[in-house]
Amino acid sequence: MKNANTSTSEKKGDTFKISSSLSEWAKTLGGEQEQEETARQSSLVSSATKNDDVGVGIGSSNDENDTVTNYKPFDRESSSSSSSSSSSSKKSFAMDKNSRRRERTNIRQASNDAKVLQIKQQLNDITDLISSKNLPVEDLVSKIKTLTQLPTPVTLKALLNQKAKDYTLAWVGSDEAICHIGTGLHKVPLARLQDIFITIGRDGSGESKTFRLMEVIRILGPFPNVRNTLEGKVTKLYSQEYDNGDDDAALKNGGALGKDTIQICYDSMMDGLGKQINAGTVDNLRFVDLEVLFADEQALVCVVPPNLLSNNKGDDDSNDTVEGTGTGMDRIGEK
Repeated sequence: MKNANTSTSEKKGDTFKISSSLSEWAKTLGGEQEQEETARQSSLVSSATKNDDVGVGIGSSNDENDTVTNYKPFDRESSSSSSSSSSSSKKSFAMDKNSRRRERTNIRQASNDAKVLQIKQQLNDITDLISSKNLPVEDLVSKIKTLTQLPTPVTLKALLNQKAKDYTLAWVGSDEAICHIGTGLHKVPLARLQDIFITIGRDGSGESKTFRLMEVIRILGPFPNVRNTLEGKVTKLYSQEYDNGDDDAALKNGGALGKDTIQICYDSMMDGLGKQINAGTVDNLRFVDLEVLFADEQALVCVVPPNLLSNNKGDDDSNDTVEGTGTGMDRIGEK
């Protein structure tokens, strides 16, 4: 028994050793694996250095072995060609859009020039008739009706919002029309109406739709002329267009293609002595209604609304919207 215990303790105290040949074989095997891994990584790096277009990424994963990820680069030529083609298509589209816009502008400008030329020719004929010694009223009214049938390149609403324009009275069909829009002071004894000037549009302060009427009255005898000025605004504007093919609608409007109905509110007056008289209260405001049969930068054709005429009952001529109640205003300086 003693001998058995002694042998057991000796075995526990002894150290187990690996043979030298086995350890040398293990070292040789590990070195070969390291050399292979080093050679593999060096080959990847060298290939990446030679070809700049190839991206190489070396990363680690949950596995024991390292994984290598290759990133395929973008095709520079194809991407540049696609971007250039898209940019060229955008440019061509923009050029086509601009060319179409210029073409529409040119067509519109040519149409407006033709309208202006027609209006000028008609106004020249009207001016010649007015300046004649024996004024043929019927021919003049016919010319004015023809003028109202011409299309204009600008509307009355646009004129009221543009820079102020001056007009002078060219012809009026009755004294009642003058009294309707003016002061009526020319009807006093020894007074004669000399001229009437109208200014419409945006004034110097920037306010639009302004309306100013100046009437020059000549006093018989050794007295200076008197100028009365009425100032206000266009407070209401109602436009009514007629179809060119609607003959019935055109006939109802005296042959005009369209008309504007406006209401003028006078809120101040300057008399012949230069004294400014303001309305002060709403009760002192004066409202004037007009029908505008033609509105252009060169001329205005206005008539008194038929329902406001005092002699429109029992008068066969009252149905005519131009003759007897119309006023013609020409631009100052226009011939």
